Amino acid sequence: MASLVVRRSVVLAFLVLLVTLSVEGSHFRGATFSWKPIPNDPDTIQCNFRVSWRRSSGEGGDCDQTTINTNRLIGSGNWDTPEGSLPAQYYCTDFSVQEDWSQGSNSMNVSMQGNTVTDISFDSCCWITVQHPNGGTHDPDWNLVAHVDLSVRPDTGRPNSSPISASSAIYRIQISCDTVIRIPREDPDGDVVKCRYASVYSECGEACDPLPFSVLDEDKCEISYRTSMGSLRPGWYAMALTLEDYPPGAATTVGAGLSRVPLQFLVDAYTSNNQCNMKPVLTGRTPQDRDRVLVPGGGTYHAVLEAESPNPGVSIAEISTVSPLGMIKSALTTDSDNPPL
Repeated sequence: MASLVVRRSVVLAFLVLLVTLSVEGSHFRGATFSWKPIPNDPDTIQCNFRVSWRRSSGEGGDCDQTTINTNRLIGSGNWDTPEGSLPAQYYCTDFSVQEDWSQGSNSMNVSMQGNTVTDISFDSCCWITVQHPNGGTHDPDWNLVAHVDLSVRPDTGRPNSSPISASSAIYRIQISCDTVIRIPREDPDGDVVKCRYASVYSECGEACDPLPFSVLDEDKCEISYRTSMGSLRPGWYAMALTLEDYPPGAATTVGAGLSRVPLQFLVDAYTSNNQCNMKPVLTGRTPQDRDRVLVPGGGTYHAVLEAESPNPGVSIAEISTVSPLGMIKSALTTDSDNPPL
């Protein structure tokens, strides 16, 4: 059982249950990006991003609880924007020593320099070692591309804001089990949000392949792995998606959205003798899937996260969250009224 406290004006939190393993390779583990216009400043947008790295690399190696507590900027690299290169440093919010990952977020104000339409990007080498679709493994380059259009919308009379996702950096698939990966997403304008693979417009660097033996439902933003189609090789898979938003009732033609923002993450395909219905689950007082909590400015929100394993031979080592800045988490404890089997 673990508890968390959030002190923030407005928070949208997504909770993700993970099982701990280890990984080696390069350093990039995924990212997401969103943007919105700044009121009363039609030439500037606020960009928010979340990045995930191998913790033992230079970009993620400084992340520990002290780094989080002191709110210290870490990381390197730059975003390519209309006003030139801007730092991709971030404030660490989550990390795992066992799995060797860290992640965090930051925001930056970007002047459009008089442009109405532009792209903002971040690219370099390399992802951690992932499966290659033709066999073997590789360390592909990454490329994150966000398409910004600040034209005034005829339906709202104001510029658009992009979709938002607080997706986990890691999703897990037991190779022998059908699995659905549900991508959390929201849109500040109430638009329809669709997800597609980023390979359509080459927004993915060298990591452009869909997950094998799966189907992407673009409307629901769900990737369904189906064992009837075949079996994944054990290992890590890099996923590069693009989220697009469309006005309600408008045609949802690929590439014709009001904006395009990247979402990239890892899928861990693993082998296990456990039955498919024996995975750990969130229980008890844990906030429910798709719950939304608004925290007034200066207010405090407190929640308890509870999880249990239906398998007597498996214990829960960690409950990982996609944490907003300002969230405080307690250590994992065992419920004395419900001890492990």
